[in-house]
Amino acid sequence: MDKGCRQVVVALGSNQGDRLTLMLKALRLLVQNFEGYFALSSLYETPAWGFESAPFYNACVGIESHASPHEVFEKLVQIEQHLGRNRSSSKTYEARTMDLDVLFYDDLVFEDTVLTLPHPQIEKRNFVLYPMAEIASDYVHPRSGKNMQQLRDSSADASTVHQLPFSHWTSSLFDRYPFIAIEGNIGAGKTTLAQLLAKRYQVPILLESFLENPYLEKFYEDAQTYAVAVETFFLKDRIIQGQDFSKTQPEGKGVSDYTLYKSAVFAQQNLKGGAMDSFMEAYQKGIATYKHPDLLLFLEAPTTVLLDRIAHRARTAEKNIEADYLDRIAQQYETFLAAPQHFPVVRCDTTNSDFEKDPKALDQLLMRVILTLNT
Repeated sequence: MDKGCRQVVVALGSNQGDRLTLMLKALRLLVQNFEGYFALSSLYETPAWGFESAPFYNACVGIESHASPHEVFEKLVQIEQHLGRNRSSSKTYEARTMDLDVLFYDDLVFEDTVLTLPHPQIEKRNFVLYPMAEIASDYVHPRSGKNMQQLRDSSADASTVHQLPFSHWTSSLFDRYPFIAIEGNIGAGKTTLAQLLAKRYQVPILLESFLENPYLEKFYEDAQTYAVAVETFFLKDRIIQGQDFSKTQPEGKGVSDYTLYKSAVFAQQNLKGGAMDSFMEAYQKGIATYKHPDLLLFLEAPTTVLLDRIAHRARTAEKNIEADYLDRIAQQYETFLAAPQHFPVVRCDTTNSDFEKDPKALDQLLMRVILTLNT
């Protein structure tokens, strides 16, 4: 974290309209207006506190900011207004599209006519204590001297708090983007991520049958001789797979660990002259019937990390892949990403993501994706 940044914890709440959408919009605006976030709780559904109304969605997020406490507060008010709330001068509680409160600003203890820090009602509210204990159980309240876990366990608030799975934050992903494709260099983690998404969201999956290419291993041993054969086989196979998948899922949801654009990316590196011209003619015919994804997740990691992953999975066909080849493929992908696309593209750094061993890795990646998108 930037040494000049302060760690600020903000409480979010909504009980009017589409609560999940409003909470996500608030999070996105917080990330856009401050320097980032370092912690995020699950969503909690809680009864209205202090008045009769529809239940709330509540959460806590830790943000980083160079702004002063009052500047943070003013920005939160602006975000509330943007999301349809105008703070009333009345002291009574009321339903709201969005409620944003500064809970902590580092360890600052402060009070004036506008702002009290820490927030004076924290110890009385389960809808704050539960998400706070989730993201910072050992953090000690500067006034009480008790940590968040202790305050939660000793709370006098009798209201019921229902914690939703963290994945609920991203539960609407495939509703907004029915067909999601994943791209990236060799070893980026495309297949593993696609399988996890298909399992979590119960959507059909399209996996590339690259090991069925009879020229692949020979290509890595003698690229010049087998380049045309390996790329031609891949192109035909990808076109057929894509067409078959579209027929079985014409309007439905799905996830794929590749796109047909991959053929052009690799061909640009591996083919030259007339061979490239003939290939691109066939490619253009295929892309004309290709079902474009609604969202493309592009996974990336340093070449050293990719080589480690390739070595770990120990596929015979990949044993001769070298760093220079991966670097050149990465450059071709950069050219592809720089061109205008028919769909949103989110670049995802997977350097430190172990989707197989770390159950939080998927949630962390998906939250970054959700917060990057503008809809």
